Amino acid sequence: KKIDNLIVLQQRKIDTLKLLKKALLQQMFPEKGKDIPNMRFTNFNEIYQQRKLKELLIKNSKKNKELSISNVESVSNKVGFIKQTEQFEDYSVASSNLSNYYVIKPKQFAYNPSRINVGSIAYKKEKDDISVVSPLYVSFSTKNTIIDDNYLWFWFKTSDFERQRQKYSEGGVRDTLSFNQFSEMKLMLPNIKEQKLFGGFVKKSEYHLKLIEQKFNGLKTIKKALLQKMFI
Repeated sequence: KKIDNLIVLQQRKIDTLKLLKKALLQQMFPEKGKDIPNMRFTNFNEIYQQRKLKELLIKNSKKNKELSISNVESVSNKVGFIKQTEQFEDYSVASSNLSNYYVIKPKQFAYNPSRINVGSIAYKKEKDDISVVSPLYVSFSTKNTIIDDNYLWFWFKTSDFERQRQKYSEGGVRDTLSFNQFSEMKLMLPNIKEQKLFGGFVKKSEYHLKLIEQKFNGLKTIKKALLQKMFI
């Protein structure tokens, strides 16, 4: 019962931190029609500038022509980049010829044009392994002197992004968002220094949340193990 109580407390912490993060993102990005957010860091007073994504992004067109990379990944809406063998339980749906697959290097993004509506977009961190993804995906990097990767990543989590995604997506059974449509989206930018502070701050909150989720999962594992040992 004590372990159950600890599990409940951890779940409450997780729920609270998720709500806090969502509230922070709403407050730290300007509302529609405004050029400053409701909350920002001290000593930053410049108004935000509206920019189209096509001014900030570089589309990735590098293919695996030399077949030098065999690490095939997909984009999951839960964990981001994931090895196909993990996502499909040791079964690869990749083509036998990977020469047409896009090479994804650290500090690049990729998304599924037909599943971005359910969050199928991913970012490859600096220490992650180089991989290839299906040519069905769209991949790109940022002009990092203008926009910070973390700032852009957290903007993808906002209602402003979702509103524009719906606006620019094509209709049909699945909403599809091509890179051309994606590039027409607009976002409000502070200077690069403030962007980096913003991205680092939210990233720390995500790290704290991850630690609590690990503790939560650990408690559930302990409870399961105890029950197994305490009953014949």
